[in-house]
Amino acid sequence: MNNKKRLLLCLALIPLLGNSVQINKAEKMSEAISKLSKETNIKYKMDFDDFIINNNSPIDFTTARELVGYVKVLNNYKITIDNPNGSKYSNRFPLVLKSNDVPRLIDIERAKAKAEKERLEEVARAEVDRLKIEAKTQADRLKAEAKIEADRLKAEAKIEKERLEKENKKLKEKTTELASKTLELDEKMNFAKQEAERLRQEKELANNTVASMINEAKKIKKEKKKLIEEKTIIENKNTKLEKRKEADKSIKTFNQLYFFVNQNNKVDKSSKLSNNIAFIKNKIFQISAKNRKIDLLFLEDKLQKINDLSGLKQTIAELERIK
Repeated sequence: MNNKKRLLLCLALIPLLGNSVQINKAEKMSEAISKLSKETNIKYKMDFDDFIINNNSPIDFTTARELVGYVKVLNNYKITIDNPNGSKYSNRFPLVLKSNDVPRLIDIERAKAKAEKERLEEVARAEVDRLKIEAKTQADRLKAEAKIEADRLKAEAKIEKERLEKENKKLKEKTTELASKTLELDEKMNFAKQEAERLRQEKELANNTVASMINEAKKIKKEKKKLIEEKTIIENKNTKLEKRKEADKSIKTFNQLYFFVNQNNKVDKSSKLSNNIAFIKNKIFQISAKNRKIDLLFLEDKLQKINDLSGLKQTIAELERIK
C-alpha cells in the first residue's frame, strides 16, 4: 500500500473514532514530525506530547503514524481531536477540519492520484517512444558499423589471400629447386658410396698384405729367436766346458790346500801358524778368482774374518760347496 492510500485510509477512520479517542503514552510526536520533515523537506511543529489512537480494539503504531502523516497532505489545515474529557489538542494550523470535510478531501486526493497516474502514464509512453527511437538509432548505428567492419574484413581477407597466393608460388619454386638439389645430392651420395666401397676394398687388400707381412716378420723373428737360443745353448755348453776345465784345476788345488790345512791343524800353535794362515788365505783368494761363480768381494770379506785354523777350515768348506 503506497503512502497516498494509507493517508486516505487514515482520513476515512476519523469519523469512526468520534469521542472515543484516548491519549496514551506511546510514541513522541516530535520523533514522528522529525521523520516527516526528513521525508518531505517540509518543517512541521505540533504540541502533542505522547499519543495513540484506540477504538475499543487497538490501532497499531503504523496507523497512528499515518494519521500524523495526514499533516503532510492537509498542509495549512487545523486538526482538532476531542478526547472523553472534552479537552482539545490542536496543531495550531489556521483552519479547523470537520468530519464532513473528509469525503471532499478524499475526492480531491483521488483526483490528484488520477492526474498523477495519467501524468506518469504519459511520461512512461514518452519514455517508451524515446527508448524505441533510441533503440532504432542504436540498431541503425550498429548495422552501419557492422557493414563497415564486414567491408574491412573482406578487404583484409582479399589482401591476405593475395599474400598467401604469392607465398604459395614462392614455396612451389623453392620446392622445385629443392627437388633439383636433392637429385644432385643423391648422385653425389651414390658416387661417395662407390668411392667409399672402393677405398674399403683397397684398405682391406692393404690390411691383408700388412697382415701377411706381419706374419712373415713374426715367422722370421721366431726363427731368429730359435737360432739365438741355439747359439746361446752352444755358447753355454762351451762356457761350461771351459769352466769344467778350470774347476778341475781348482778342485785339484783345493784338495791340496785342504790336505795342507789339515796337516797344519795337527801342528801345535806356534809363530809359524799365522804365517801359514796368511799364505793359505792368499792362495785361496788366487784360486777363487779363477772361478767365475765365486764373488770376490764376498770371498775377501770371508778371508778377512779368518784368524785361526777353525775359520780357515770353514771358509774352505764354503768354497767347496760353491764350486
